[in-house]
Amino acid sequence: SLIFKDSYNTMGCRGFIAYVLNILNFFQTFIGVAMIIYSIWMLHQWDSLQNSIPNSATSSAALGLDLPSPWFIYTFMGIGIIVCVVSCSGHIAAETTNWCCLCCYTVLIFLLILLEAAIVGIMFFNHQWDEYIPDDPTGEFEHIKKFIEANMETCNLVGIGIVVMQ
Repeated sequence: SLIFKDSYNTMGCRGFIAYVLNILNFFQTFIGVAMIIYSIWMLHQWDSLQNSIPNSATSSAALGLDLPSPWFIYTFMGIGIIVCVVSCSGHIAAETTNWCCLCCYTVLIFLLILLEAAIVGIMFFNHQWDEYIPDDPTGEFEHIKKFIEANMETCNLVGIGIVVMQ
């Protein structure tokens, strides 16, 4: 009966951890899907306003990059897709409780957090970070930048919440 109690407690702990992992991955999936939906909306707005935006030389040409005009929208969508793939692997890892799936998920989430930390570090230590970003003719980059600057305290809390959730 002692063996049965130990395996029962282990299974209960596993079930609880799997449940918590599923809840956290649900929120991460929600963030990824929201990013994808917002980027699709931005792309639709870009397509409808494309004729009204004049052609101008962008800093991407000056940097030697051949980026499409709505590069920011595509980047935002790509990040949303990556977040969804990572959270989907987390759902699979939580359901299967397989060590291989959990290791893959851990590596993916570690790389995602490392990328976020690198971006935050660059933005924190280099105050002219936006000079290295090519011009965005869609205007969405400037719109989001102004929104973040106007709501810095809230954005800090949301950012900390996302990192803690991951």
